Amino acid sequence: AGKKLARRITQRHKLLTEFLRLLGVDDRVIHHDVEGMEHHISPSTLRAIAALTQQLQRRPGLRAQLQAGAL
Repeated sequence: AGKKLARRITQRHKLLTEFLRLLGVDDRVIHHDVEGMEHHISPSTLRAIAALTQQLQRRPGLRAQLQAGAL
């Protein structure tokens, strides 16, 4: 049970980190933000972030627009 929980926490941390990077958040800010977010985010919100992260990874043009503030 402990290994499963640790794996889930690690996956959550990685997902939130990648999501914020794709949004163009500065790396210096990401660590602090993820530390707060990962303990308070609901499973449904985490699933939505995972889906959006996948879309941003697949669509570099959309990602570029988002990072440039064009959306």
